Amino acid sequence: GLGEPVLMTVAPGSRCDGRTLGEVDLRGLTGATVMAITKDAEGKRRSFVPTATERLDAGDLVAIAGAPEAIEQAREMIEHGTAPPIPISQRGSRAMTALSD
Repeated sequence: GLGEPVLMTVAPGSRCDGRTLGEVDLRGLTGATVMAITKDAEGKRRSFVPTATERLDAGDLVAIAGAPEAIEQAREMIEHGTAPPIPISQRGSRAMTALSD
């Protein structure tokens, strides 16, 4: 399974701010999966099964699931700016499963 979802807020100027999920490629780089995206009360956008065309903006609240190391890499990209891609051998279990098929 993907484990418990972890909530994160998209930081202004982060690698994710203003980019689509497809452009960010969070799952490909970290193995973490975006389960849902919500905006603040004024924005009122909710996406519970986001697609690659879903744009992330500063202040968006995202629910992320994955292996602990995948979650930490995702946190670096979403909340702290940029994070370098991690080696394929260290990516989340979901990414490793897809590659072994």
